Amino acid sequence: MQPRGEAYRNTLSALIAISKQEGIRGLYKGFGTAFVGSAPAGCLYFTSYEVSNRFLFARLPTQGGSFLVDFTSGLIAEVCSCVLWVPIDVVKERLQVQSTLVRQLPDTALYKGNIDAALTIIRTEGLRGIYKGYGATLMSFGPFSAFYFLFYERLKHLSAQLIHHDESTQRIQKSLGSPIVELPFYTIVFCAATSGALASFVTNPLDLAKLRLQIDRRRGTAIFNYRNIFDGVRRIWKEEGVRGLLRGVGARMAFSAPTTAISLTCFEELKKLFHAVL
Repeated sequence: MQPRGEAYRNTLSALIAISKQEGIRGLYKGFGTAFVGSAPAGCLYFTSYEVSNRFLFARLPTQGGSFLVDFTSGLIAEVCSCVLWVPIDVVKERLQVQSTLVRQLPDTALYKGNIDAALTIIRTEGLRGIYKGYGATLMSFGPFSAFYFLFYERLKHLSAQLIHHDESTQRIQKSLGSPIVELPFYTIVFCAATSGALASFVTNPLDLAKLRLQIDRRRGTAIFNYRNIFDGVRRIWKEEGVRGLLRGVGARMAFSAPTTAISLTCFEELKKLFHAVL
């Protein structure tokens, strides 16, 4: 059994310890909330991006699309979708750590399930409790989404020009940022995966600073003692240099590339199906 107060050494250590203590069921605590909530949150994320992108593009038309439009639309998508993502994460994380809390604080009441956890948090802590960490989440994932869609739209336009030349560019502009010319499936996968990897690379310093802030909060002692995410980035740059800012970037890119490729490719395929039906 994991000794009281001892941190897991690594991911494998955590998996083994949780399996021994709580069984396979323990590894999937909070899965119900994430599973049920992911569909509407993902839908809100991509819909917010599509609507805001079309709205802004129609008012700021530029050759091949606008960098500012795509960047802003990605940020808006994160702002809107966090309305659902943050409560999902709060409930999921509370369920995941409650067994550990009970071992350390025996008087701690257990949540009976996903719905009970959500209702209890709202009843005892109000909306502030269910949206705890909204600002930090937005500061970290907002720039990621902004750069992600910015890179994706640029790569998509470039691919369309290479494949279909000038005719494709004109038709893309007429469709207000949503290409009428269908790009090959493998091209969409490549653009989405590359965009996810690039966005992860660019925003890695923000994610690293957020992670260290979370570690300080969970341990209850200030190891890094950052005031906020931006202070964290400044301190990492000053104390550890470029190498410090890029710590863990390879693993982050390796994770983001396939996940973003799958989600955005599915979204594009559903859009094609929707346009075909209409």
